[in-house]
Amino acid sequence: VSIRRRALALVYALVTADNIGTLMKELLEYLVVSDVEFKADLTHKIVDLVKKFSPSKRWHVETFVRVLEQAGAYVEDQHCHQ
Repeated sequence: VSIRRRALALVYALVTADNIGTLMKELLEYLVVSDVEFKADLTHKIVDLVKKFSPSKRWHVETFVRVLEQAGAYVEDQHCHQ
């Protein structure tokens, strides 16, 4: 397991309702520059965190749109219909 995957797993485990804004900002910035082979896993985890910890409907939609803009090809169709 690569260091990047371990770091992602750690960040994913550390996200709470209290720090979702700060950590999501970092994850979205990393999504832009991440390697192709890493992008699918990162996108899946971001979408999962958005669903779990969205502080508001507006934040949920705005964040999900950013994910779609940056990595839409990696978002499963089922997430787009929720």
